[in-house]
Amino acid sequence: MNPPSDNFGAAGDVDPKGRARSPSAPYLDRLLRSAAQADDNVALEAPFGFDTRVVALWRAVSLSGNHGLARFVQRVAAISVVAIIVSAAAVLYEVKQARESSELDANEFAIADSAIESEFPQ
Repeated sequence: MNPPSDNFGAAGDVDPKGRARSPSAPYLDRLLRSAAQADDNVALEAPFGFDTRVVALWRAVSLSGNHGLARFVQRVAAISVVAIIVSAAAVLYEVKQARESSELDANEFAIADSAIESEFPQ
């Protein structure tokens, strides 16, 4: 691998095929060369006991009841349900008041209309 020059990353920095190179290109080249030299006979398993430790930790967390994200989602859902119930009750209260006030207005107009008709017969 060639060491980077002092003006690495300048506009004219290109690879041997004429393409522009990113600043991380030397690191990528080094990684790819190391991967090519790696031994193919390496075991592709987790170390002994790793999976049992992971399962044991998972069970310990699930048994302790420490479900952070699940508890957060449950709390948000509960607060949302309470907010929906309160807002629905407020809407029903307002609709009931609007109906009562419109009925009173209608009654007042009916009283005034009947008074006018009785004073000025047609």
